[in-house]
Amino acid sequence: MGIKQGSTLLVLAFGLIGCAGESAPSRFYLLTSPPDLKLEKQAVPAKGELRLGIGPISLPSHLKRPQIVVRGQRRRVEISEFDRWAEPLDENFTQVLAENLSALLSSNQIATFPWNRSIPVDYQVTVQVLRFDNDTAGNSRLTALWRVFGDGGKKFLFSRKSAFSSRFSSNSFEARVAALNSNLVELSREIAIGISTFSK
Repeated sequence: MGIKQGSTLLVLAFGLIGCAGESAPSRFYLLTSPPDLKLEKQAVPAKGELRLGIGPISLPSHLKRPQIVVRGQRRRVEISEFDRWAEPLDENFTQVLAENLSALLSSNQIATFPWNRSIPVDYQVTVQVLRFDNDTAGNSRLTALWRVFGDGGKKFLFSRKSAFSSRFSSNSFEARVAALNSNLVELSREIAIGISTFSK
Protein backbone atom coordinates (compact mmCIF):
# COMPACT_ATOMS: atom_id res chain seq x y z
CA MET A 1 0.00 0.00 0.00
CA GLY A 2 1.44 3.37 -1.01
CA ILE A 3 1.83 6.35 1.28
CA LYS A 4 -0.81 8.34 -0.61
CA GLN A 5 -3.39 5.53 -0.46
CA GLY A 6 -2.67 4.93 3.23
CA SER A 7 -3.14 8.62 4.02
CA THR A 8 -6.47 8.64 2.19
CA LEU A 9 -7.73 5.69 4.21
CA LEU A 10 -6.54 7.34 7.43
CA VAL A 11 -8.44 10.56 6.65
CA LEU A 12 -11.56 8.55 5.78
CA ALA A 13 -11.33 6.63 9.04
CA PHE A 14 -11.13 9.83 11.07
CA GLY A 15 -14.09 11.19 9.13
CA LEU A 16 -16.17 8.14 10.00
CA ILE A 17 -15.22 8.42 13.67
CA GLY A 18 -16.25 12.07 13.64
CA CYS A 19 -19.63 11.22 12.12
CA ALA A 20 -20.18 8.40 14.62
CA GLY A 21 -19.40 10.77 17.48
CA GLU A 22 -22.16 13.18 16.49
CA SER A 23 -25.43 12.68 18.39
CA ALA A 24 -28.96 14.00 18.07
CA PRO A 25 -29.70 17.11 20.16
CA SER A 26 -31.45 16.53 23.46
CA ARG A 27 -35.01 17.78 24.01
CA PHE A 28 -35.98 19.22 27.39
CA TYR A 29 -39.38 19.24 29.11
CA LEU A 30 -41.05 20.77 32.16
CA LEU A 31 -44.20 20.08 34.13
CA THR A 32 -46.32 23.25 34.28
CA SER A 33 -49.32 24.55 36.17
CA PRO A 34 -52.30 25.01 33.80
CA PRO A 35 -53.99 28.42 33.57
CA ASP A 36 -57.41 29.07 35.13
CA LEU A 37 -57.14 26.13 37.51
CA LYS A 38 -59.78 26.26 40.26
CA LEU A 39 -62.12 24.21 42.42
CA GLU A 40 -65.85 24.49 42.58
CA LYS A 41 -66.85 27.40 44.81
CA GLN A 42 -68.39 25.20 47.48
CA ALA A 43 -65.08 23.35 47.91
CA VAL A 44 -63.08 26.47 48.83
CA PRO A 45 -62.19 26.58 52.55
CA ALA A 46 -64.47 28.76 54.65
CA LYS A 47 -61.73 30.05 56.97
CA GLY A 48 -60.14 32.39 54.47
CA GLU A 49 -56.72 32.19 52.85
CA LEU A 50 -54.82 29.11 54.00
CA ARG A 51 -51.14 29.08 54.84
CA LEU A 52 -49.81 25.87 53.32
CA GLY A 53 -46.42 24.16 53.39
CA ILE A 54 -45.62 21.74 50.54
CA GLY A 55 -43.07 18.99 51.01
CA PRO A 56 -40.95 17.15 51.35
CA ILE A 57 -41.78 15.31 48.11
CA SER A 58 -40.05 11.96 47.55
CA LEU A 59 -39.67 10.16 44.23
CA PRO A 60 -38.53 6.60 43.47
CA SER A 61 -34.77 6.49 42.97
CA HIS A 62 -35.02 5.36 39.34
CA LEU A 63 -36.83 8.62 38.48
CA LYS A 64 -34.11 10.82 39.98
CA ARG A 65 -32.22 11.31 36.74
CA PRO A 66 -32.26 13.88 33.91
CA GLN A 67 -33.57 11.34 31.38
CA ILE A 68 -37.29 10.61 31.13
CA VAL A 69 -38.11 7.05 32.16
CA VAL A 70 -40.60 4.87 30.28
CA ARG A 71 -41.87 1.66 31.82
CA GLY A 72 -41.50 -1.27 29.43
CA GLN A 73 -42.89 -4.77 29.56
CA ARG A 74 -42.79 -6.73 32.80
CA ARG A 75 -40.03 -5.35 35.05
CA ARG A 76 -38.07 -3.44 32.41
CA VAL A 77 -37.64 0.32 32.24
CA GLU A 78 -36.37 2.32 29.29
CA ILE A 79 -34.24 5.45 29.67
CA SER A 80 -34.61 8.08 26.95
CA GLU A 81 -31.16 9.56 26.46
CA PHE A 82 -32.32 12.48 24.31
CA ASP A 83 -35.62 13.35 26.06
CA ARG A 84 -34.83 14.93 29.41
CA TRP A 85 -36.24 16.98 32.25
CA ALA A 86 -35.10 20.59 32.14
CA GLU A 87 -34.57 20.59 35.92
CA PRO A 88 -34.55 17.94 38.67
CA LEU A 89 -37.93 16.21 38.56
CA ASP A 90 -38.53 16.36 42.33
CA GLU A 91 -38.02 20.15 42.30
CA ASN A 92 -40.25 20.62 39.25
CA PHE A 93 -42.94 18.34 40.74
CA THR A 94 -42.88 20.24 44.05
CA GLN A 95 -43.07 23.66 42.43
CA VAL A 96 -45.96 22.75 40.12
CA LEU A 97 -47.86 21.08 42.97
CA ALA A 98 -47.44 24.29 44.99
CA GLU A 99 -48.64 26.44 42.09
CA ASN A 100 -51.63 24.16 41.53
CA LEU A 101 -52.64 24.22 45.19
CA SER A 102 -52.20 27.97 45.33
CA ALA A 103 -54.71 28.30 42.49
CA LEU A 104 -57.10 25.62 43.71
CA LEU A 105 -57.21 26.92 47.29
CA SER A 106 -57.10 30.61 46.31
CA SER A 107 -54.09 31.19 48.53
CA ASN A 108 -50.85 33.07 47.91
CA GLN A 109 -49.39 31.88 51.20
CA ILE A 110 -47.71 28.73 49.92
CA ALA A 111 -44.24 27.68 51.05
CA THR A 112 -42.15 24.83 49.65
CA PHE A 113 -39.88 22.57 51.69
CA PRO A 114 -37.56 23.48 53.28
CA TRP A 115 -39.11 26.76 54.36
CA ASN A 116 -38.06 29.08 57.16
CA ARG A 117 -39.66 27.74 60.31
CA SER A 118 -40.49 31.31 61.33
CA ILE A 119 -43.07 31.25 58.52
CA PRO A 120 -46.32 29.96 60.05
CA VAL A 121 -48.34 27.37 58.13
CA ASP A 122 -51.78 26.00 58.87
CA TYR A 123 -51.16 22.71 57.08
CA GLN A 124 -48.20 20.78 55.73
CA VAL A 125 -48.56 18.32 52.86
CA THR A 126 -45.97 15.61 52.25
CA VAL A 127 -46.08 13.35 49.22
CA GLN A 128 -44.42 9.99 48.63
CA VAL A 129 -44.61 9.33 44.91
CA LEU A 130 -44.80 5.60 44.24
CA ARG A 131 -45.15 5.80 40.47
CA PHE A 132 -44.90 8.64 37.96
CA ASP A 133 -44.24 7.38 34.46
CA ASN A 134 -45.59 6.35 31.08
CA ASP A 135 -45.57 2.88 29.61
CA THR A 136 -45.10 1.57 26.10
CA ALA A 137 -48.84 0.78 25.81
CA GLY A 138 -49.89 4.44 25.87
CA ASN A 139 -50.75 4.82 29.57
CA SER A 140 -49.57 7.52 31.95
CA ARG A 141 -49.77 6.75 35.67
CA LEU A 142 -49.29 8.57 38.96
CA THR A 143 -49.61 6.80 42.30
CA ALA A 144 -48.84 8.69 45.49
CA LEU A 145 -49.26 8.45 49.24
CA TRP A 146 -49.88 11.90 50.71
CA ARG A 147 -50.20 13.08 54.27
CA VAL A 148 -51.56 16.25 55.81
CA PHE A 149 -50.25 17.69 59.08
CA GLY A 150 -51.59 20.54 61.18
CA ASP A 151 -50.07 22.78 63.85
CA GLY A 152 -47.16 23.83 61.66
CA GLY A 153 -46.43 20.26 60.62
CA LYS A 154 -46.35 18.87 64.15
CA LYS A 155 -49.72 17.11 64.25
CA PHE A 156 -50.65 14.31 61.85
CA LEU A 157 -54.21 14.75 60.58
CA PHE A 158 -54.87 12.25 57.79
CA SER A 159 -53.33 10.39 54.87
CA ARG A 160 -54.58 9.01 51.58
CA LYS A 161 -53.31 6.99 48.66
CA SER A 162 -54.26 8.30 45.23
CA ALA A 163 -53.85 6.72 41.81
CA PHE A 164 -54.47 8.38 38.45
CA SER A 165 -54.06 7.22 34.89
CA SER A 166 -54.58 8.80 31.50
CA ARG A 167 -54.08 7.82 27.88
CA PHE A 168 -51.92 9.55 25.31
CA SER A 169 -52.61 9.03 21.63
CA SER A 170 -49.20 10.08 20.37
CA ASN A 171 -45.92 8.42 21.31
CA SER A 172 -44.15 11.77 21.26
CA PHE A 173 -42.55 12.81 24.52
CA GLU A 174 -44.50 16.05 24.30
CA ALA A 175 -47.70 13.99 24.61
CA ARG A 176 -46.19 11.79 27.33
CA VAL A 177 -45.19 14.78 29.47
CA ALA A 178 -48.62 16.39 28.91
CA ALA A 179 -50.25 13.20 30.24
CA LEU A 180 -48.01 13.20 33.32
CA ASN A 181 -48.88 16.86 33.82
CA SER A 182 -52.58 16.01 33.68
CA ASN A 183 -52.15 13.34 36.35
CA LEU A 184 -50.35 15.82 38.60
CA VAL A 185 -53.27 18.25 38.20
CA GLU A 186 -55.66 15.53 39.36
CA LEU A 187 -53.49 14.76 42.39
CA SER A 188 -53.41 18.48 43.21
CA ARG A 189 -57.17 18.65 42.93
CA GLU A 190 -57.66 15.68 45.27
CA ILE A 191 -55.29 17.15 47.86
CA ALA A 192 -57.03 20.53 47.64
CA ILE A 193 -60.45 18.94 48.16
CA GLY A 194 -59.12 16.95 51.12
CA ILE A 195 -57.65 20.03 52.78
CA SER A 196 -60.62 22.27 52.07
CA THR A 197 -63.07 19.68 53.39
CA PHE A 198 -61.03 19.13 56.56
CA SER A 199 -60.58 22.86 57.21
CA LYS A 200 -64.29 23.69 57.16
